[in-house]
Amino acid sequence: MRLVRLASLSLKKKLLIAFMFIAFIPAAINSMFYYIDSRRALEANVGETYMILLAHILNNIEQQVEEVYQFTNWLYLEKDIVLLMERSPEEARRYDQQAISVVEKIESQFRFLPIMEHVSSFFLLGHNGLDIRYGPDSYRVDPSELVNEDWFQKGSASTGELTWGGLTKHYSPRATYEYVIPVYRNFVHIYRGSVLGSIVLLLNPTIFRQAYSGLVTEEPAALFIHDAQDRLFFSDTTGPAAPEVNWAELLPESAGTPYFEISQNGHSYLVVQSVSDRTRFRVTLITRLNELQRQRQVLTMTTVLVAAGTILLCSAFSVFLSQNLGKPIWQLMEMVDRIAAGNFEQQIFLRHRDEIGALGASINRMAQQIERLMAERVKAEQEMREAEIKLLQSQINPHFLYNTLNSIKWMAALQGADGIREMVSCLGRLLRAVMGNVNEKITIREELDLLNDYVHIQKVRYRGKIAFRYEITDSAGKPPVEECLIPKFTLQPLVENAIFHGIEPKEGSGTIV
Repeated sequence: MRLVRLASLSLKKKLLIAFMFIAFIPAAINSMFYYIDSRRALEANVGETYMILLAHILNNIEQQVEEVYQFTNWLYLEKDIVLLMERSPEEARRYDQQAISVVEKIESQFRFLPIMEHVSSFFLLGHNGLDIRYGPDSYRVDPSELVNEDWFQKGSASTGELTWGGLTKHYSPRATYEYVIPVYRNFVHIYRGSVLGSIVLLLNPTIFRQAYSGLVTEEPAALFIHDAQDRLFFSDTTGPAAPEVNWAELLPESAGTPYFEISQNGHSYLVVQSVSDRTRFRVTLITRLNELQRQRQVLTMTTVLVAAGTILLCSAFSVFLSQNLGKPIWQLMEMVDRIAAGNFEQQIFLRHRDEIGALGASINRMAQQIERLMAERVKAEQEMREAEIKLLQSQINPHFLYNTLNSIKWMAALQGADGIREMVSCLGRLLRAVMGNVNEKITIREELDLLNDYVHIQKVRYRGKIAFRYEITDSAGKPPVEECLIPKFTLQPLVENAIFHGIEPKEGSGTIV
């Protein structure tokens, strides 16, 4: 009976009922998928935003670690300090002009290096009994108390790498900060490889707090830093929710996950973590997501409004389509399908003079316009790529780099940093040679000078692991071999391969002949 009644309805009513039914289901499904996708996109966007923020924090931490590393490298390269460390035990107790000069140079480093404002105590302890210290709390700490600490023992057994200790109770009861972060490094002779003493830095926790200060708009609940062995050596739980939640218990659950959301005490928190490629430190940031909760509420309300509006719009559009469907619509659909498939040549011709006919003419013009725009777009993208390549090729001026290195060399000479001056001089000469004609021929003597500069840089880099010598045999009655001409940079690749494929993988030092 119902089928008979439905069959007796007019085509207009059948189409209207069908379109109303078809419009309601897609509207509901689209609204549901819109809400799910938008929520995921919102959460992913917040997660990626905090991942970028954590990358900035991690970069700041890496810079702080690198400054500590560079300061200890400066101690390695300072000749006066090396001479003091090599003195006999009797001479080490003598406070002469050389010792005064070393203290003044260390004081200069503390005045000009930004990292030094976070140093509570600095100790340079030689095996010969030398004891040079600096810092506001250095003279209230007995170095003999540090020898039995785990970080000291572990650093003493290493080969000259930085060893970080965890957040430790300050060794001086009257210090500015209650806790310190100890850093240890053996003082190794860069040429002989022998250990001459110890370098100890007691850092204030502000060194890592400064890394995220001002970057996180919402106050973090907690920040943790783990070392390469996944041991916690720094934590800061200064947020308002820190006393309420034991965040440290949640960290093992986050291993291997870039970011995830948790709920504690009625609040949403985002846990974000990243690992440094250079230091292998893992930094974990936990922050409250008040803004995300607000955006979720807005998203829910927006989805409801969009769903209601979509249903009403589809209903109205169904009524319109039920009154105007016909052959021209199908012809237009076929034309649109051809355009979607990339066929812009075949056009549609309608005899109607109403809006459908105008739409058909517009589609024809659109097909022609799309074809023209696609050709222009291809041409514009090709021109843009060529312009970008030209821009990149002109960004760096080698002469600017050479002049900058020359300025650094004179600054190092004025400050007495002979090691740095020699390194920059060697690099400057190599850069000047590279800036010349690659096919230029030079004498073997000039080639050996460039090779000595390259080997000097590698010796400092590998901390005395490389030894190098060469032998020249002249034939009787012939010109000296050193005056013969060869292409520039002929010998340097041989030495470079010997370093990277021979000496670098092996343990201990090596000799290149």
